[in-house]
Amino acid sequence: EGNASAPTEKPASSGSTSGSTSGSTSGSTSTDDTPAGTSSGGSYTTSSYGSGKTLTATASVNLRRGPGTGYAVIASVQKGKTFSGKGSSVDSRGVRWYKVSYNGGTAWISSKYSKIGTSGGSSGGSTAGPETSDNEGKTVVATASVNLRKGPSLNSEKVSSASKGKTFTCKGTSTDSRGVKWYKVSYSGGTAWISSKYSKLQ
Repeated sequence: EGNASAPTEKPASSGSTSGSTSGSTSGSTSTDDTPAGTSSGGSYTTSSYGSGKTLTATASVNLRRGPGTGYAVIASVQKGKTFSGKGSSVDSRGVRWYKVSYNGGTAWISSKYSKIGTSGGSSGGSTAGPETSDNEGKTVVATASVNLRKGPSLNSEKVSSASKGKTFTCKGTSTDSRGVKWYKVSYSGGTAWISSKYSKLQ
């Protein structure tokens, strides 16, 4: 959606997932949501979004003790692994993490490497979720060159692009099917949508 660098919640490397959900994780499964040791994860708020849904890993991916890359990895799972959703949280970069049942406790999985539902097909696109008035009136700043779209999803038509540092006034938010938050902003006498992956609230 923009020109950002490679993601930091990297999926597990090839070959490292075999047997990683048993044996080596014994005694280290997540039974609470506390970060490990000197984690830089910090505090977070869990919402009900994704609760009761089935989550499917779209790539080999790490499960963590909290919703962010600053939390300890407790296991790695392979593409296609499914979980029961228990809620979600959005990290400081605007990436949504799903809280899921895992090995008798809970763990967190990034929406960048998982999706709601078990149906097949490409995970490259997205569909829009309901619009809310969250963050209305706040300033949104582009953190990279990014596309502005007619709706809050990658499937929506591109209306323009914005360079890094461009500011907008937020008119609402929405979360797409990948769990990525989008900001509705004032643009050229109307409104447009910008992905939180390449923008932030100021």
